[in-house]
Amino acid sequence: MKYVVSRSNCYPEENPQCPGAQKELIPKDGRLSESYTVELDSLEDLNMLSKKVGHPVIVFPVSNWGFDIPEIEIYDGYRE
Repeated sequence: MKYVVSRSNCYPEENPQCPGAQKELIPKDGRLSESYTVELDSLEDLNMLSKKVGHPVIVFPVSNWGFDIPEIEIYDGYRE
């Protein structure tokens, strides 16, 4: 299953999205928006992603940012 992937910190240039993430155009609010995605097929894949990035991950079945696919946020910094 494909997920939009993001980080909770505000400095993506210091922390790339995650290993294996690819930038692509994703439907968002009826338009296409460039974002990073990752393909995960199992809970084991999700656990391995969290271990690779060294931070907890939060899965949103419905994107917080209006994307038409689920979202994974890497919880690596401050979040309101």
